[in-house]
Amino acid sequence: MKRTLYLLFTIILTSSVYSQNLKSVKTESWRNNNWVNSTYVIKNYNKNNNIIDDLVQLWDLNSNTWKNFNSANYEYNTNNVVDKMITKSWNNASNLFVFFQRSSFNYNNEKRIDVAIHERWINNTWENSVKVNSTYDSKGNIISNFIQMWSQNTWKDSQFDDYSNNSDGLVTQITRQKWNNSSSKWENFSQSTYTYNSSKKVSIETMNLWENNKWIERGVYTNSYDTNGFLTNHLRQDRDRTTAALVNEEQTTYTNNPNGTVKQNLTEIWDNSSKSWGNSFRSTFEYDKNLGIADLIKSQLKIFPNPTTDFINVHLEGANDTKVSIIDALGKVIHKENFVGNDFSVNVMNLNKNVYFIKLENGEKVQVKKFIKN
Repeated sequence: MKRTLYLLFTIILTSSVYSQNLKSVKTESWRNNNWVNSTYVIKNYNKNNNIIDDLVQLWDLNSNTWKNFNSANYEYNTNNVVDKMITKSWNNASNLFVFFQRSSFNYNNEKRIDVAIHERWINNTWENSVKVNSTYDSKGNIISNFIQMWSQNTWKDSQFDDYSNNSDGLVTQITRQKWNNSSSKWENFSQSTYTYNSSKKVSIETMNLWENNKWIERGVYTNSYDTNGFLTNHLRQDRDRTTAALVNEEQTTYTNNPNGTVKQNLTEIWDNSSKSWGNSFRSTFEYDKNLGIADLIKSQLKIFPNPTTDFINVHLEGANDTKVSIIDALGKVIHKENFVGNDFSVNVMNLNKNVYFIKLENGEKVQVKKFIKN
């Protein structure tokens, strides 16, 4: 069940295009050569098209019905950005949702998250769990994440992420270190290196692990795009420790609507014995209206890098005062801010790895692009 939920939340895509919100996502698992219901997400929005709550249900094989699993509620500050998210889990004994986790976000003067605090509901009170402090350079590029865990009534160092950016502001490398309590030192742990295509979208991510005092390549992630720049395939390969050859592990294939929103995605696992791909799960997305001709209009919106790890750079021809919304993997409008001019950058560093949409409103014109947060 944990794997099913993890896969669900890492693949759910959404958008709010021409007043089009994601209504629901149904995920099915491949069992005994058949697709079987697995998870179902239902979403609700306020009059501003901000997600206000969502409900996750699991398929019960015994009763052949959907059963409540958890829910999330979102609170917004005066700038109309999320400053608190409360997650509740379903209690079968009481038939009620009970507190599970709470996340609070503080923003700097540039409306970028500089502190995020996550709490767990323990013994009828909120208890600190994880804190993330982020720093940026003068151009607004993320340069570090400092992660601490709550232990023995104090924050303890846990992980430090160091970012390297090129002249375009694109992340070229992230080096992660873990805190060693025994030696009281930071130690290298993992490293991601990014290669971009001509459209400044990530084509290859290489994952290295620190072993025997040196970086060893252990995984390669390859992205493929169609002629519109929409992601069509994400392939994961691991480096065999004996032969050093790249071995297929998992791939996700995306079927997109004409405007770039995802219609369905299919994840497959590599079977090394048969040397073939086998079904794992698929997700189908339902929106609040059918796609219209307007969705086919080609926009003058360009975003890069894509995928990204920290910032989305935006170029929008003829822009003046632009309203920007970032919509997360469950249909939540998790960030909003206004920009002036044709070129600007939006901080997405604190987003989890997933697929998101950036929506831009300029007068009566609404444009959207899909992007990946690695």
